[in-house]
Amino acid sequence: MTVQPNHRALLKAMALGDTRPAIELSETIPADEESSYHMLVTALFCVMLGHRFDDVPTRDAIVEFVNEMRFDYRDADPAIKPLAIEVTIRASLGEEDLLDEIAPADTLTAEYQVIRKIVLQSPEVTAEIDRFLDESEGIATQWLSEEAAS
Repeated sequence: MTVQPNHRALLKAMALGDTRPAIELSETIPADEESSYHMLVTALFCVMLGHRFDDVPTRDAIVEFVNEMRFDYRDADPAIKPLAIEVTIRASLGEEDLLDEIAPADTLTAEYQVIRKIVLQSPEVTAEIDRFLDESEGIATQWLSEEAAS
């Protein structure tokens, strides 16, 4: 299984806040490709965390980031779910058992929100989004290969 071009295009549109193309592209992903698309989202989420934190963040750094998100998105509708965001970040750092506490849809939403925040606040990420997507695609392809082999 590989990452499809429409997956990358959708994720790029979402990361850059291009709502209309993102909605249109989301309708092009068939149900049997959702897993590989979600793998790409998770890969970009991890790459963005690496960019934001440079190193493995401490619990305090994660809480500070989540509090920033609370403030930045205080008027969002629907409201963000800070616990889902914290759990999703911590799970990506090895505390996978925490994912049992939140719905899979909340995990995906949290990943989108974190990606969007980091891209929005990092002009260098916006300028080089294709490079970050290339890296994410390589990671997702590796994960998909490992999943297929097991």
